[in-house]
Amino acid sequence: MSTPWKLFILLLALSVFRFFYSGLTELTPDEAYYWEWSRYLQLSYYDHPPMVAYMIFLSTWIGGATEKWVRFPGVITGIGISLAAYFMGRDLFKSEKTGLYSAIFVNMVLMVSIGCFIITPDTPQGLFTAWTLYFFFKALELERLSWWALSGACLGAAMLSKYTGVLLVSCILITLATWPGHRKWFFRKELYIAAGVAFLFTLPVLAWNHQNGWISIAFQSKHGFSGLDVNPLAGFLDFIGTQFGLLTPFVFLSALSTMIYCFFHGKENFRYHFIFWNSAPILLFFCAMSMRQKIEGNWASLAYFVSLVGAVGVYFELREAGLRGWRTGWANFLKKTSIATSLIILGFVYIHAIVPIMSLPKNLDVTRRLHGWKTLSGKVDEIMGQFQPGSPPPFVFGDRHQINSELSFYLKGQPVIYKTGGAARYSYIKDFSHLMGKDAVYVAEKARVNIKSIGQAFERVDEPVSVTIWRADRIIWDFVIIRCYHYNGGLIGV
Repeated sequence: MSTPWKLFILLLALSVFRFFYSGLTELTPDEAYYWEWSRYLQLSYYDHPPMVAYMIFLSTWIGGATEKWVRFPGVITGIGISLAAYFMGRDLFKSEKTGLYSAIFVNMVLMVSIGCFIITPDTPQGLFTAWTLYFFFKALELERLSWWALSGACLGAAMLSKYTGVLLVSCILITLATWPGHRKWFFRKELYIAAGVAFLFTLPVLAWNHQNGWISIAFQSKHGFSGLDVNPLAGFLDFIGTQFGLLTPFVFLSALSTMIYCFFHGKENFRYHFIFWNSAPILLFFCAMSMRQKIEGNWASLAYFVSLVGAVGVYFELREAGLRGWRTGWANFLKKTSIATSLIILGFVYIHAIVPIMSLPKNLDVTRRLHGWKTLSGKVDEIMGQFQPGSPPPFVFGDRHQINSELSFYLKGQPVIYKTGGAARYSYIKDFSHLMGKDAVYVAEKARVNIKSIGQAFERVDEPVSVTIWRADRIIWDFVIIRCYHYNGGLIGV
C-alpha cells in the first residue's frame, strides 16, 4: 500500500473517532466561552483574536450548537496538522517514510491530540503555525513568490488566532539572518510581499483594538509581561514541568534532544539549521520569561512542530547511517519510551475523561472541567421556574465568564448570561438597561461568592442554595445559587 493511502486511512480513522468521541463529554469552560464569542462575531475580542470564534461559528452553523459541532474545527485541525507534518517530513528529509511517521508521531503527542478534541485559540494557531513553517521552507527551497505568499497568509492566520503567533516572525527572520545563503532575501521583494500579506490578516485585530481603546493588547501585554512574580528557579522548574506534562515526558525530551542535536549540526546542514531556529528560540524565550513571572505551559506550543518532525527525521538518519554510539542509543531509547508512554497516557486520559479510572485530587484531575455543567444548569433551570408565574423571566448572572458561558450553553434556550462588571470583556453587549427592575438568579463557586455586593444591587435576596457535584467519590465543583429580586443597577456592565 502506498504512503498516501496509509496516511488517508490513518486520518480517516482518527477523524471519525475524534468526531464521535467529542460528543461524549460536556464542554470545558473555555470552550463554552469561545462558543459564546461565535454568537457575537466581531473583528476581535478582549482575550484573543477572533479565529477560534469564526471556526466555531461556521461549524455550528453547519451542525448546530452541540458539543460535537463546537469541537468539529479540532477534527479538521488534526487533519491539517497531520498533512503538514507529512509534507514537512517528506520534503525536509527527502523521505516518504519520514513524512508518514512524522504524521503518526504528532498525533501521539498529548498536547496535539487533546488540541484536536478541546477547541481553544491554540487549535487554529497550531494548524496555521505548521503550514507557515512548511510554506516558508518551500519558499527557501524553490524560491518562488507563491510559496512566500502562502507562508505569509498562514503566518497572518496564526496571528489572527493568538497573539503569540508574532513569535514566528522572529524565528523566520533569524533563520534567514543566520544562514549566509539566505540573507539575500532581505533585499528581495518576496519577503516583503509575504510580510504584507501577513499584515493584512492582522488588520481586523488592530481595527478592533483601535475602536476599543487597545484593551485587548493592553490586557495581553500585562498578562504576558507583567504577570505574577515568581522565584526564578521555581518559575523555571514549574514551566519545564508543564512541558513534560503537556507533551508527555519522553516526547518533550525527544523534542529537546532534537533541538540540541540540530544546534551542533546546523552549521553544515540547512535542514538542521531550519529545525533549530524555528523551534528553540521560542522555547528559550519562555524559559527566560518563566524566571520572572508565571508562564502558562501552552504558550510555548509554537516551539514543537518542526522539532517533532525533526525528531523522526534525525532518528531515521542515524539508524540508516548505521552509526553506533550514545547518540544512536539515546535516539532508540527515546523512540521506544515516547511511543509507549504516549499511548499509555493518551489511553488513560481519553478513558478517564468519560469513566473515571481512579479518584484523583481536584487540582490534579483536569478532566473534571468536562463534567458537572448539565447538572448545574438543570438546577438553575429548576430555580428559575420557582419565580412568581406571570412576572418577567429572570436573568442569570455570575462572577466568572467561563461558568457563565457554560450556563449559556446548557440552560434551556441558551440565554445570554451576564457578568458582574464585564463591560470590557463583553464589549459586544452594548445595553444593560433592560435588566433594571428584573428578578435574577446569581450563580457562583462557593469559594468566590460575593453576597454583600449582590445584596446591595437588589431589593432583597434569598438564602443561597448549594449545588455540590461529585465525581469518583470526590467533590469536583461546589456552587451556590441565589434568587435575587428587583435589580437596582450598578453591578453588571460596569
